[in-house]
Amino acid sequence: MNAYMDFMLIQTDYVGVTDFYFYDTISKKSLYWGGYRESYRKGHLCGAGRLISKRLLNLWNWQTWDIRHNKILDTSIQEKLNRTPHTSGAFSLKDKGVFALDIKSSTNMTPFSLWDNSEYIDTNMIKKQFNYIF
Repeated sequence: MNAYMDFMLIQTDYVGVTDFYFYDTISKKSLYWGGYRESYRKGHLCGAGRLISKRLLNLWNWQTWDIRHNKILDTSIQEKLNRTPHTSGAFSLKDKGVFALDIKSSTNMTPFSLWDNSEYIDTNMIKKQFNYIF
């Protein structure tokens, strides 16, 4: 996708999306999540869809999360970013008119539900965009 390439061409260290689409294999429901709104996480990027530069990965010895964490991985990487000077970029899937999909099942760190800043969407829209998985 060009949005990532644009950031790569200017050697941005950390790139990601601010919103995401989800599909639940159990309920067969889909939702759009508009991103973090809590004051302590506002503007943080989604866990899926991150691009991390070789420079950052080398600084972190290719350990993107602290070993002490087996959950809260988004928080863990954010703590590392806060301690490491870096350049970053972000974009909204919805604003760009593109899709990325997180498929939920019966076993997930974060189970499928109607989270803050999310809304159910027509699953047919997801099926149209990702027809090869249905």
